[in-house]
Amino acid sequence: MSLGGAAAAATPASSPTTGAEVVTFWNDVAVNVIVVDAGKANAEAFLWYAFEQAAVYNAVNGITGRYELYKWNPKHPDKASPEAAAATAAYRVLLNYFPLSQDRLDDAYTESLGQIADGQAKQRGIEFGERAAARIIAVRENDGRGANTPFTKAASVRSSPCSRASSRS
Repeated sequence: MSLGGAAAAATPASSPTTGAEVVTFWNDVAVNVIVVDAGKANAEAFLWYAFEQAAVYNAVNGITGRYELYKWNPKHPDKASPEAAAATAAYRVLLNYFPLSQDRLDDAYTESLGQIADGQAKQRGIEFGERAAARIIAVRENDGRGANTPFTKAASVRSSPCSRASSRS
């Protein structure tokens, strides 16, 4: 993945090979996509990180069965690669919300999957990651995050006896 300037600082030095490294790699990709490419500020960026990480969490734990999943109860795939599932879930969620970063995402996805041995486990992981991403996208659809919530001026604030007393001294 070739990145320049500030984006390069958030790019992993090597390709991911273990489950934890895949998650860290995709966290770094998410920072590049959400902050560098899309220019999202901190508060809004955290929302997008949460979507990406919820999909990764469900993808990995849906295979390993270690923890309860977030708003999902799928049939757990046998002998699926959690690494392929994590990479696919992150890729699909980020691509769904940030399609202008497709080149960056395609490069990262190719790099991630290139570190996983070809075979049935990889393919099952990819398929499960697709499902995990689709589930998070569906759950978060119409969640109100884009609602028009206009600011209304609050009624005038009355001072309390304590604040009036302190202002006299």
